[in-house]
Amino acid sequence: MRRIKPFEIVVSFLLLTIYGVQTAYFYFLSDDSFISFRYARNLVEGHGLAWNPGQFVEGYTNFLWTLMMAAVLKLNLAPELWSNIISISCALLLLFLISNFARKRITTNFIWLFPLSVCAVSRSFPAWSSSGLETMLFALLLFAASSSLLDALQNRGTLLWSACLFLLLCLCRPEGLLFSGFAFCFIAYSFVKKDIGLKSGFTWVFPLMLGVGVHFLWRHAYYGEWLPNTFYAKVPGLWFSQGFRYLSLIQSDYQFGWFMPCLLIVPLIKRDKTSLYFSLIILLQLLYVLAIGGDRFEFRFLVPFFGFYLLLIAEALDIFWQRYNQDASLTFVVVVLWFGLLGTTLYGSHKKSASKQRYGVASIQGIRRYATSRAWEGKFLRRLVEKKLIPNDTILCVGGAGALPYYSRLTTIDRRGLSDHYLARLPLTHRGIIAH
Repeated sequence: MRRIKPFEIVVSFLLLTIYGVQTAYFYFLSDDSFISFRYARNLVEGHGLAWNPGQFVEGYTNFLWTLMMAAVLKLNLAPELWSNIISISCALLLLFLISNFARKRITTNFIWLFPLSVCAVSRSFPAWSSSGLETMLFALLLFAASSSLLDALQNRGTLLWSACLFLLLCLCRPEGLLFSGFAFCFIAYSFVKKDIGLKSGFTWVFPLMLGVGVHFLWRHAYYGEWLPNTFYAKVPGLWFSQGFRYLSLIQSDYQFGWFMPCLLIVPLIKRDKTSLYFSLIILLQLLYVLAIGGDRFEFRFLVPFFGFYLLLIAEALDIFWQRYNQDASLTFVVVVLWFGLLGTTLYGSHKKSASKQRYGVASIQGIRRYATSRAWEGKFLRRLVEKKLIPNDTILCVGGAGALPYYSRLTTIDRRGLSDHYLARLPLTHRGIIAH
């Protein structure tokens, strides 16, 4: 890997500064982050991983993140602050891994900076660097696990490290199982092609299956269910029409869709496992997002794949540059494409319509406003309890079961059923967009 030139170092620091400014501007806490905080606090206080003390229902979808928040609380630290410190740290480490990966793959001096530049000027990557949720931890684990796997397959190294990372990915969010299954198919393909032996494949499969199996057995023993309660509350079936609307929003904001041919062009030209893996995992996630109808929160399910997608675009630009660098008019095309995407991304990140709810998808500003108001309401209720104006055994029934139950510390029924065994299993009467 070649050395970084002084000019590239200066540009890198400039881009990181832009990323920092963007992160500060879009910084927020999601109301849903307080679900994990409440479970974590109950665990630390001796009530177990329960929503209400004595009621064991798995109403979270981020087991690993919830345990991390429990560790934060055990250290007498504020999860409202430290969840975002950890999340931003994960985002910075992810940017480093993406940039380092780009330097290994891209031969043109400066094009390796392309992924970092687009992430920095976007709204979504800096915004989801905060939120108090596990989004950036999931993104970091997915990229680290995938790059570790590809490196091991290319250099015939051990797959154990990749298996451990994929296990953490599965514990971070249920979608980790989907991408671990994809990685397994990729390993099986490599085995059939005789690129790896049976022992290497077993080194990857055994620890992953063992860890996932133990988690499933623990869940059944602890909650009495093989699947989290959120599965029954949030999986209404296929909803392709909403999925298309969700994807149309990111195209409207960032114009990323115009570069989709890179998913085909780069693997066909390079003919290597890395390009193929990146293209297929992006297509898999797009199909998943289409099938479930996207997300209640804008682009949260797509941010973990920014690195894969932008690396493929960077490789396409690198291929074009290497083939036509003697023709000034054609190399100018690379510059136009790069800065054109930067311009549309920056504009889309700050345009007025992006701050409003669209197709039922909440904007970053809307998520922040809602969480702030719910936190105020929860603290207000707690003050009433402490002044003995309402009894401490009051039972709340709320729709947004996050900051309000967390700060009020009152027994709470989530009418949307995320943390209620009975409500989660009622027949579906109408569709709602997935959240948390």
